[in-house]
Amino acid sequence: MRACIGLIALAAFAAQAQTPPPAFPPRNVQDTFFGTVVDDPYRDLEDARNPDVAAWAKRQAGYARGQLDSLPGYKALRARLAELDDSVAASIGSVKQDGQGRLFFTRRGAKDDTFKSIPTTGRKRPASRTPSTISRRRPTGSSSLSASPPRVRKKRPST
Repeated sequence: MRACIGLIALAAFAAQAQTPPPAFPPRNVQDTFFGTVVDDPYRDLEDARNPDVAAWAKRQAGYARGQLDSLPGYKALRARLAELDDSVAASIGSVKQDGQGRLFFTRRGAKDDTFKSIPTTGRKRPASRTPSTISRRRPTGSSSLSASPPRVRKKRPST
């Protein structure tokens, strides 16, 4: 049964792959770096303001959208991923410390497109939590850990 499903999926992908995406017309530009001539036939793609590049990118996006939309089960998968993504109230991106010991974290709400930097209110750096002290079985609620600069302890004068 699994082999049959695998063959059907392979056939669907093969059928999709038969239609080539629109090609960008190459125009070779040569540069010499340290005595070596380097050909760059797609230099024009670096200019995003070029109307030909914008039209090509739009055709590429249309081709990709058509390929994805025609895959069996894609729309249901996309709807389920959106449902799961919307079920999370917020995502925490990273935690940073400034030179004065204040902590900031980045947060993105479920309906937001970008992360926002948010200061923690009146808190100094808590006890250090390095990756070796965090349990591997427990989620941290953060997508990354950043090392804080080492703190220099000042010697107290003897009394």
